[in-house]
Amino acid sequence: MPDLATKWTISKDAKKITFELRKGVKFSDGSTFDSEDVAETVGFNCRMNVKNYIGYAPALWAAVDGCADLDGKLTGIPSGVKVIDAYNIEINLTKGNAVWLRGMTDAVYSIIPKEVHSGLTFKEWAGSDFVVDQPVGTGPYTLKKFKRNAYLEFDANPNYFGGKPKIDKIFLYVAVAQTNVLPMLTKGELDLAIDVDATMEDQVDKLPNYNSVWNNTTGSRYFQFRDDHPTFGDKKVRQAVLFAFDYRTYLKNVLKGRGGVRWMFPSFDQNRGNLEKYEYDPAKAKALLKESGADLSKPYKINVLAGDPGDATMSVALKQALEAVGMKVELNVLENAAWANETRIPKADKDTWALTFNSGGALGLATWKGFSVFNCVTPIFSFYAKCDIPDLYTKLMLETDPAEQDKIEDALAKIINDEVPFYIPWTRQTYNVVSKKLGGSFALYPNDRDSTMGVVDWIMAK
Repeated sequence: MPDLATKWTISKDAKKITFELRKGVKFSDGSTFDSEDVAETVGFNCRMNVKNYIGYAPALWAAVDGCADLDGKLTGIPSGVKVIDAYNIEINLTKGNAVWLRGMTDAVYSIIPKEVHSGLTFKEWAGSDFVVDQPVGTGPYTLKKFKRNAYLEFDANPNYFGGKPKIDKIFLYVAVAQTNVLPMLTKGELDLAIDVDATMEDQVDKLPNYNSVWNNTTGSRYFQFRDDHPTFGDKKVRQAVLFAFDYRTYLKNVLKGRGGVRWMFPSFDQNRGNLEKYEYDPAKAKALLKESGADLSKPYKINVLAGDPGDATMSVALKQALEAVGMKVELNVLENAAWANETRIPKADKDTWALTFNSGGALGLATWKGFSVFNCVTPIFSFYAKCDIPDLYTKLMLETDPAEQDKIEDALAKIINDEVPFYIPWTRQTYNVVSKKLGGSFALYPNDRDSTMGVVDWIMAK
């Protein structure tokens, strides 16, 4: 979506992106935003930030041609960045990447004014006013004060190019313990609580000033198969597991319908291509197990993360479903560290885990996000060693034609749906509490972090 850039074009080989920038934008310190700030932000990250960043690093800048040549320097922009004029800039990548721009929407790729970092060493930058307590940006709010791991206080930016926000101040609590949320709501200390403990819903519904809101998200639950397992390496066994477990009824009855049924990764159009929906069919599960020749006389190990209520209930339900079609199942309950170690055993044997549970949100953000899951050379997540899926993902990341992208996505969906290297039975809903006074353009987005995009037009009734 347009923001600081109003238009952009991508070359056919996905190496060159040309941006037309928005005119009349000012940073929160009053300085003017232009192409030089974009170029210097790229150069700055090439010189210092990518390798020194604490936390989530803006690693995509490293894809810009010539970025590596600036390592350790105090000034300069990479050769791949060309300033055309004050409001037009060209960025060239070393290798084609049609989805590079999509990745650039993450917050760590914000543009900052060149004046705040010019000529600074990393040590000087790390202790600068910008980093310590006075960040400068182009957004609708400015940071007034904050206490690390406690709160951030924001004031409306009267110079924001999209207009001054209608709410003058936002006070954001961070790292709030789940047990403290309900008492804060009861005292009227919160107007919005995102992704909180759903067990408080009945109590929240008794409070006169709040609404309970369930939100469909990009987050999803995974059935993570061990695809190199002597038995579960056969796709017929993996398919049998899905036909054996009535996960639609489980979602309806146990999870109270809080989610959306899937038979393909989120972000794919699962209604294209006549994909298998894996409707509950225990007879088909038994037939597939018989065809596979699986040894049903011994138990197969399913890893369960201790303390995870979702894993606990689902693992028992799945165990019962698989035993109903003739399999024997051993639930292997593990603490965090042991679970992590167990799921990373490099080579499976007959006693290695056959299935574990996992969850995440990245796969729902874009179809190409699945590329990180599949690596046929050193498979470490799905253990799927064939190269058909990763090769198609590589092709997808180079394709700039939307019609051709659809064809590649459909080819990927057909293989993943059939091979089920791992499976997503449903997407996740979050439980949120919203003040009845909060309105205007307020809405919860599938990716919670995006929900503030319309914050300028949020309103709080008096």
